[in-house]
Amino acid sequence: MPTTDLHSEPPGSEPIAADVREFNAADTSLLTEVARLRVRAWRAYERLPAFQAMDMWLDTYDEEARHWACFVDASLVGAARLTVHPRIGDAPEHSSWGHLVREGRTPIGMLSRLVVAPEARGRRLSGALDRARLIAARECGVRDLLVVTYTRRAASLARLGFEEMGRFEYREGPLVEDKDNVLLRLAVE
Repeated sequence: MPTTDLHSEPPGSEPIAADVREFNAADTSLLTEVARLRVRAWRAYERLPAFQAMDMWLDTYDEEARHWACFVDASLVGAARLTVHPRIGDAPEHSSWGHLVREGRTPIGMLSRLVVAPEARGRRLSGALDRARLIAARECGVRDLLVVTYTRRAASLARLGFEEMGRFEYREGPLVEDKDNVLLRLAVE
């Protein structure tokens, strides 16, 4: 059965004019809209049934994270976040992938929760969100940047300099049934 790719940008896809902007978690209205987009985007990824019963996806890291939203014609079509941590054990979902990496250079950044609305996929929006988060990570002094993704998305991140650390399976949460996970690392200079 074919699966829907949440982020990838097929060769030859046409970019779309988008407004990518950072927002604060104190903007609860926008954060709620992002939490609903996360579920809508993952629902299209049919092999993960946990999302069928969810309305929103928020976690404890959302309060302290730096967030970006991507708008096209004033409609939210993408979102992503960056969290910064004094050690790997403080990063989201570290219990699932922490065995793949030794304690890194601190502070450690974690790119996570990147989603693009199904109707906006293939338009290079994930790349714009990645670039915004990479700039922010450098600005706040992150030395090692980690991202958890799946195999097809890893190639686009490798073009930004990320290296594969290994594969893993989630131990808990709505992604527990996703078996195509890879941890990537970028040494930020």
